[in-house]
Amino acid sequence: MADKVKLPYPILLIVADISMGFIPTLPPMEINPEIIFLIFLPPLLDDAAFNISFQEFKTNLNTLLLNINYILAEELHVNGSYSYSNIRPFHCPF
Repeated sequence: MADKVKLPYPILLIVADISMGFIPTLPPMEINPEIIFLIFLPPLLDDAAFNISFQEFKTNLNTLLLNINYILAEELHVNGSYSYSNIRPFHCPF
């Protein structure tokens, strides 16, 4: 169906998910996040990895590295600020 509509199928999955939320007769569902990581995420990442060209990857490499560095800096900042204060935003076992 994604080929007929000419949209990537992750977009169609999101649209289908949002549209299912508006159906009033469906019971509420709870999904374990581990199921998402084990079943749904790998095919999406594999499809993206197989369909990218090396030239496109090389073109976007600077942006990718910038995003990775930003995430690492943000993690260091947040973890460092919490380690120097007594504030714990969530239950921490240690």
